[in-house]
Amino acid sequence: GILELKEDTIESLLAAACLLQLSQVIEVCCNFLMKQLHPSNCLGIRSFGDAQGCTELLKVAHTYTMEHFIEVIKNQEFLLLPANEIAKLLSSDDINVPDEEAIFQALMMWVRHDLQNRQQDLGMLLSYIRLPLLPPQLLADLENSPMFADDLECQKLLMEAMKYHLLPERRSMMQSPRTKPRKSTVGALYAVGGMDATKGTTTIEKYDLRTNSWIPIGTMNGQRLQFGVAVIENKLYIVGGRDGLKTSNIVECFNPVTKAWTV
Repeated sequence: GILELKEDTIESLLAAACLLQLSQVIEVCCNFLMKQLHPSNCLGIRSFGDAQGCTELLKVAHTYTMEHFIEVIKNQEFLLLPANEIAKLLSSDDINVPDEEAIFQALMMWVRHDLQNRQQDLGMLLSYIRLPLLPPQLLADLENSPMFADDLECQKLLMEAMKYHLLPERRSMMQSPRTKPRKSTVGALYAVGGMDATKGTTTIEKYDLRTNSWIPIGTMNGQRLQFGVAVIENKLYIVGGRDGLKTSNIVECFNPVTKAWTV
């Protein structure tokens, strides 16, 4: 027979296929949903995959959610999540954000969406935020905020974070899961040029801690080895070295954002 897949019936079809253990239908339905992933629906697909026991769908939807977290939190699905699902998201090291403050602001947006009913969960959820990694001025503002002032758990967490900033010489003794940066916030490791087997190479690769992989991001204007590299204002400067035959006195600058070279 022929199976017609439609957005408005795909979940019912997948649920029935799971109930009847029709593996081929399950696979086709899951693949269809994976292709439909978007910041506005990935949380729902993630939850549905979990409920149906579709491990691969759950994994792919979760990975998509982590990768597009900044876009996901702008959608209604995020604001309607229950507290336990918010906790699962906030506890992940794999959230793709520029800094910890972005995750904190996402939590605040969720709490304020239904403050009367969600205030009680604030202390528990705040424990998943790496508060010691927030700017000290923000922590000082939070300490005086009415939303946090009457919550003992929040005050305890804020005090822990303030001590981390006020006593830098004791930070080695204050290490905890809340002082560990998320993978996306620790910067990147770049491998530039050098030797590839028996000849010089022109490639630039970046190591992505979140995906545990090397990603090609550009090429130099020519082969170069035994050179110096410096980072200034988020740009890579390649200085001197050799092209394999002669010494070079050229300085090149690479912008990782635009992937453009200047000499």
